[in-house]
Amino acid sequence: MLGLTLMFKRLADAIRTSWRDPSMRGAVLSLIVIVTAATVFYTLTERWSVIDSLFYAVSVGLPMGNGALSPTLTLSKIFTLVYAILVVGLFVTVGGSLASSIVQNNTDRVARLAEKRARDDDR
Repeated sequence: MLGLTLMFKRLADAIRTSWRDPSMRGAVLSLIVIVTAATVFYTLTERWSVIDSLFYAVSVGLPMGNGALSPTLTLSKIFTLVYAILVVGLFVTVGGSLASSIVQNNTDRVARLAEKRARDDDR
């Protein structure tokens, strides 16, 4: 349980660190807008429930299966092709920024610990 708590703390720290970068904020905003637009599109064209539409919109951009959902209309299939190209790149951008922030935060933490140990040794 402690490991899970530490993992969530490090993720929260990475989100705070990443959020300082304007390109990360833009990528997250773009991701929210495009996933919301796709959810509305699938709800209206495929007549799926909002939760099914949201699930499909997110699953297209992530390496996970989408189960029994798949577009049936030609317009929806074309939309999904274009949407997938855009959303996969945004998910990769956001994920890469979070991963970079996790590494940076860990590097900073190790450096602070080393400085503290050096000061303690000098005493």
